[in-house]
Amino acid sequence: MRLNSLWLLIARLGSQAALALFTILIARQLGSTAFGEYAFITAIVFIGNMATTFGTDMILIRDIAARRDYSRLAPSLIIQLSSSAAFIVVTFLSASLAALKIYSLSLIPLAFFTVFTSVLRGQQRIGLYSLLGLATAAMQLFFGILFIQQGTSIVTVAILLLIVQVTAAFTAWALCRRHIPQWQTSRDLFISALKASTPIAVLAIITILYQKISRSSTKKLASS
Repeated sequence: MRLNSLWLLIARLGSQAALALFTILIARQLGSTAFGEYAFITAIVFIGNMATTFGTDMILIRDIAARRDYSRLAPSLIIQLSSSAAFIVVTFLSASLAALKIYSLSLIPLAFFTVFTSVLRGQQRIGLYSLLGLATAAMQLFFGILFIQQGTSIVTVAILLLIVQVTAAFTAWALCRRHIPQWQTSRDLFISALKASTPIAVLAIITILYQKISRSSTKKLASS
C-alpha cells in the first residue's frame, strides 16, 4: 500500500508539472485567441471522455481486483467505443471548429486506454499505471516543445494531442496484453456490463451538470 501510494504521488506530481509546463508553452506560442480555443476543445473532450467511459472503468477495476474476473472486458470496450462514436458524430455535425472535430477522435484511443489501464489498476500494478500516466504527460510536453512554435495553428495542436492519445493507448495495451485472458463477449455479458455501469454513468453525468450549473451561477453572481 505504501509503495503504491508513493508511486501514485510521484507520478501525479510529475504529470501535473509536465501538464503545467505544456499549458504555459501553449499559452505563450498560440496567443490569447487560439489558447482560448485550445481550452475550449480540451474541456469538451474531457467532458466527453467522462460521459463515454460510462462507469465501465469502475466496474472493471472492481471485478478484476476482487475476483480476477475479466468477463466484462470486451463488453465494456464495446460500450465505450459505441458511446464515443456517438459523441464524435454529434461533434462533427454540430461543431464549427476543425480542431474540435479532430481532437474529438481521441475518444476512440481514450476508450482503449481506459480499459487497459483499468486492467492495470485492477491487477494492482500501480507502478506501471503511474509510470504510464507520467510518460503520457512527458510525451505531450516533448511533442509540444518540438512542434509547437510561434504561429502554430490550433489544428496542428489538436493533431499532436490525438497522436499522443493513440500512442498512450497502444502503450497501455502493450503493458497489459500478456496478462489478459481470452476476451469474451455475448449478449448476456453486454447487458450485465451495461446494467452495472449505468448507475455510475448517471451519477457522473449529474455531477458534471451540477458543476457546470454551479460555475455558471457563480459567474452570474460575480458579474452582478
